Amino acid sequence: MKRTALFLFTRTAESEASHKSFVSHKTHKANVKIASILIRRAEEIAKHCNIPFIEITEAQQHGNNFSERYANAFADVFAKGFENVISIGNDCTSLSKIILQHALSEIENCGAVVGPSKDGGAYLIGFNKKYFQQQSFTALQWQSENLFSALQNYFANQNAYISLLTKLNDIDCAEDFLHFIKNNLHSTEKYLKQLIAFYFGLYFFFKTTFKKRHSLFNINAASLRGPPAISFC
Repeated sequence: MKRTALFLFTRTAESEASHKSFVSHKTHKANVKIASILIRRAEEIAKHCNIPFIEITEAQQHGNNFSERYANAFADVFAKGFENVISIGNDCTSLSKIILQHALSEIENCGAVVGPSKDGGAYLIGFNKKYFQQQSFTALQWQSENLFSALQNYFANQNAYISLLTKLNDIDCAEDFLHFIKNNLHSTEKYLKQLIAFYFGLYFFFKTTFKKRHSLFNINAASLRGPPAISFC
């Protein structure tokens, strides 16, 4: 597997929280906390695959937009001498070590592997260096619901066989995060338990705070109420 490298393409937690709202309350501090847990989870899963792992954050990314930065990240890793490169993000809570190990096996056998996400994107992309056409790769419909189809066409145009992984959900917004919570209430995985516990901590905090404010408002309103009206007729 020394021919293959895995990289995590990610923003910092602060930046991720500025671009995504995981909770409807839209508190930046809460979104930073959720983003940091997601990033740590992706890092830990990747590091346990026993192959060269590279984390490419904003400090290492270069380019004028997402597509250029992402394509340049692949180019940079290939330039280190690897024949196969696999990329993951931080927003797929269903991504596991087992799925990553399967992807590593498939890229050795097939030359290209894609993990499609249910919103039309991809949570994992990997391929052999011979299939990297940087200009065409950069021009794909990144960050859109058409990305998976575009990737299929990209590899088909090069006569590359794609191994498709299980289709999974990713988390891009508060609705996605709530869906994750509802479907993982009994998870025993460390980071997923942290996310669920943090969410319910937020829920009860805001619920309690709202009740206190509502009660205080009622008290204040009562104290400002005038005496009953008296009729003199």
